[in-house]
Amino acid sequence: MRLRLLLPLAVLSTAAVADELEARRPTVDLGVGFRGFTRTFGNTDGTSTTLGYSGASSGVAAEASYFPGAFATKSLWGDLGLFAEGQLSLGLTTTFSSNHFATSATTVRGGLAVRVPSGRHMLLVHAGVESRAFSVAATSVEGVNRPALPNVGFLGPRAGLGYRVALTSPITLQVKAAFGWALQQGELGSAGYFPSSSTFGLDAQVAVSFAITAGVEVRVIGDWSRAFITLDASHTAADQSFGGGVMLAVGL
Repeated sequence: MRLRLLLPLAVLSTAAVADELEARRPTVDLGVGFRGFTRTFGNTDGTSTTLGYSGASSGVAAEASYFPGAFATKSLWGDLGLFAEGQLSLGLTTTFSSNHFATSATTVRGGLAVRVPSGRHMLLVHAGVESRAFSVAATSVEGVNRPALPNVGFLGPRAGLGYRVALTSPITLQVKAAFGWALQQGELGSAGYFPSSSTFGLDAQVAVSFAITAGVEVRVIGDWSRAFITLDASHTAADQSFGGGVMLAVGL
């Protein structure tokens, strides 16, 4: 008799825990925070050309998503929306032969997103456009012209998958990975450098979120990206970055 009474209580308790850990489905999610990163650009074929850069800096990162139907329905239409991501360097300087050149590193992504929730798990599918640019000023603060190092501006389509799981009531883990193809490469693909070059890229992100209160959380994020560049028939190069930071996010 006692066992019969305990079984319904156990079922109710399990259901309550499952409801508590159900994946969040906010209509609007906004996040902004600090990001530090390293960047390395150079040949990968064992040869030496004019390409070459390595450095580290800091900046800001922002994320946003909007699912207009989420407040009204739990169907697929409620999980179809838009997303945008941005990363911007602050105070970045490149030094060549004791000359200092103002430099910027910028990544902007955006497109369509689909969420597929299942209890505390959620699959994320996204597709859109990515722009990744690294630009060194033409003239240093000392008035010296920039050496023959091309600015890169990778622009093209990008698609990827993600997975989110509520580990506990306040802690969520999210992993994302994507593939992109550059249709434009900035100065790197110009007549003065490598006009027949081609580039594809991979990127990934891991984020652990800690809920502070309802709809507000802190995210600790690590990310990686790499552009695989075929310069010509004999040379290849890569543009690689590692980043990490902390972000404050609000979901409504």
